Amino acid sequence: MTQRTEASVRNEIQKARERDVPTTIWQILRDMGRVSRAVEGTYQIQDLVGDIEGLEPYKDYLVAPASKPQVGLGHGDSHNVTWREASAYPELDAISEIMGIEASMIPEVVGFRRDILGGSLIPPTAVAKWIRDESEKAEQQGLTLSSQTDLDRDTMARQIVDWHGGPPMLRPVPDWPDRLESDSEGTLPFPDMVRSGPPSQLALRTRTVPVPARGPLWLLKFIALGIMEEYPWSEAQAVGFVVSGVVPRLPAASVTQYRLFPFRVVLDLDPGVTAKTVVSEYRRAQKELINVRKRAKAQSEKHLRLAVFVAQGRRGTWNDMMGAWNNQSRPEWAYNDSRRFQKEAQAAIAALRQRRDCSRMPSSFRRTEHIYGLR
Repeated sequence: MTQRTEASVRNEIQKARERDVPTTIWQILRDMGRVSRAVEGTYQIQDLVGDIEGLEPYKDYLVAPASKPQVGLGHGDSHNVTWREASAYPELDAISEIMGIEASMIPEVVGFRRDILGGSLIPPTAVAKWIRDESEKAEQQGLTLSSQTDLDRDTMARQIVDWHGGPPMLRPVPDWPDRLESDSEGTLPFPDMVRSGPPSQLALRTRTVPVPARGPLWLLKFIALGIMEEYPWSEAQAVGFVVSGVVPRLPAASVTQYRLFPFRVVLDLDPGVTAKTVVSEYRRAQKELINVRKRAKAQSEKHLRLAVFVAQGRRGTWNDMMGAWNNQSRPEWAYNDSRRFQKEAQAAIAALRQRRDCSRMPSSFRRTEHIYGLR
């Protein structure tokens, strides 16, 4: 029997995952003694895979100095980040860092961080709490956007002008590749770290709160939209950058699933991405989309034509519409009960609209890119 080594354990895991184990995470698990236990056979390979997948969304944060790795895994979610492993896409990361440097110099960003945050950035894990606290304060004061007055608007505009040094000229937000449309003007999206399952399992989510009539969140919304004019970041990414300083990483590759007719998987790739990685991620997206399509309720040809009939916007009572339908459709599709005709017609068009209006669902090779990235 061949004796296990650290290299063979890592190779076994990479084959099972169909992708490499980040060096950063491997070092952390090695320091925790779990790699040596797996080599000895006292720690299951499946458990080690679970540890890796639990830490993977935070590989850019769970890193200590290269000379002496020290990660406080037992002290909540905060980690001291002073070094990052070598990137597989150094050019994209360099461009991302330069974007972050430039965006940090935007007058509105400088002013917000100085005057609203008191000159100190908020840790990424505390961003959601800070935004929710601000939202609750505004709610308690009744500062809803629907009740915004001209005075509220002027007060906020003056603050922006003071920071900018003059009236900023808002332009349409460009449709950068791989970026979803911005959220509605009434909500503010923000990045949130949430627990999913055991304490060691963390996941990144995008949440939203209502935009108040005035205050920090109103200003943050305005600034984030301005950042989106210049950089290919989502609104949640821009919000996270302003308050935490986390610079969104440009994706080397991404998959966008369009869960509507026609179903599509769209790949956006950097030429440096390996074919193996592309195939692996495409298969994952393909499987998810096929499962969605299977779950979607298929309608008969009769009900599809009935939906088209209703969509034409015919006037009259449902009894009149039933008569028109019976006159132009196949004899076996005729109705003699207007209430049944109404119920099935409304259900048919509602089902199609639901399928058509279902939004596209993004995923990416680096699952954290749409919210967090470089630090």
